[in-house]
Amino acid sequence: MEWMVSGLQTMVSWTFIESLAQTVSGFSTFFIAILTLFLLYENRKLRKAGSRPWVVAYIEPHPDGTGALNICIANIGTGPARDVSFSIDGDAQEFERYKLILNVATTRPPIPLLPQGEKISFLFAIGYNLFKRQEPGGITIDQPLAPFNIRTQWRALNRREEYSDSFSMDVRAFDNLPGIVSKPYLLQIVESIDKIGEEIKSLKSP
Repeated sequence: MEWMVSGLQTMVSWTFIESLAQTVSGFSTFFIAILTLFLLYENRKLRKAGSRPWVVAYIEPHPDGTGALNICIANIGTGPARDVSFSIDGDAQEFERYKLILNVATTRPPIPLLPQGEKISFLFAIGYNLFKRQEPGGITIDQPLAPFNIRTQWRALNRREEYSDSFSMDVRAFDNLPGIVSKPYLLQIVESIDKIGEEIKSLKSP
């Protein structure tokens, strides 16, 4: 009788162990499935991030050293950008007081494509003009252009989502830099030659 009880207890123990093992196996399979889905989701996000463009805007001195300042629209992301556009937030009348070369009030169609690592650079203003406010009546005040924002917008090459960013610009970062705040040497030479020419003409006149 004892051996029957012992055998029954052994069978119950094995049945419990097998049931527990199946339960643990089921939970393990469930968690592995959840982990796999999570990894797939993260890999998809990484693939998107790995090919996402990022279009920035900044100001740089003109490479020719003429004292001009350029606005640059650059793609520093990891993929090509399409439908790239920019806008300058500020008072158009205030900008007019600083003799900007760029017409900030003009609405332009987007740039079709800006490849990864490429930039578009264009003239913004002559550096020293940005530090002299032109008042009505020909009065000039030593006052730099107030900080303003450049907003960029773009899309990834194969996606519908539209991205945007905003960058603050402050021309005072270029204050006291030779050749930017002061008139360029070439322009000073041209003005000096013009003055000499005017003086020669005045000497020749009876």
